[in-house]
Amino acid sequence: MSRSLWKFVPVLMALFLLDGAAALAQNGTIKGQVTDPQGKAIAGAAVQVVSPEGTFERDAKTDAAGAYEVADLPAGAYLVVVTADGFEIAATDSAKPLMLAAGQTLVFNQQITA
Repeated sequence: MSRSLWKFVPVLMALFLLDGAAALAQNGTIKGQVTDPQGKAIAGAAVQVVSPEGTFERDAKTDAAGAYEVADLPAGAYLVVVTADGFEIAATDSAKPLMLAAGQTLVFNQQITA
């Protein structure tokens, strides 16, 4: 590559990185914490983020603090379904669609019962 072309490499790299950042801003995140009725964290709970039509699904697990995060979701409506061994979830909580906008982070905390 000639020396004159090398001076354009940083410019091209910057454009590539900016384009990638713009693409990420088009997506959003749903995160939260899963707890029992006493407010104690539920580690290892399965979290499903699903489009109401069932055409899109992402799975996550809660960490030791009961926290989960599902990132890089396209804008749209989502249902969050949480399950854990030995616990139940109130059907009305998982049946309410959440509206996620581009670049938005929604917090959806879920309390589950035994």
